[in-house]
Amino acid sequence: MKVGNRIMKGYTDFEAISEPWNIYSLKDGSVLKFRLILVKLIPVSDGGIKGYAVNAGNAAGVFVPKKLKASPSKSLMIELKVAEKDIPYEIIREDWNSYKLEDGTILKIKPAISSVNRTKTIDPYGDPVYVINHQVLIKA
Repeated sequence: MKVGNRIMKGYTDFEAISEPWNIYSLKDGSVLKFRLILVKLIPVSDGGIKGYAVNAGNAAGVFVPKKLKASPSKSLMIELKVAEKDIPYEIIREDWNSYKLEDGTILKIKPAISSVNRTKTIDPYGDPVYVINHQVLIKA
């Protein structure tokens, strides 16, 4: 990968084609919007099989019904005391992110949500804080 005059060895450059929002309807009446953002891509090889190590960040927002709103927590520290664990959800939309790699390969990633937990912490807007556990699925 070349950045300006520097050659960054060991990394693969890419261009985002699409990074869609994935949307989930939670059983507690909330709607979760979740997006992966590819940050870094490192080519790896195992026994001649080409693959990639992915460094991806995420962005999430939970839109809660009025019944779950409350007065903001006094502390800015998020307490991981769980109010509701493993909230069941329905997938409304879950799409693959697409990236064009420097060699022309199209790489796709998407989140696999493993659990959604609502904590007892309330953010400054009166919404409960959620913890979303996920893994990144990859296909090239």
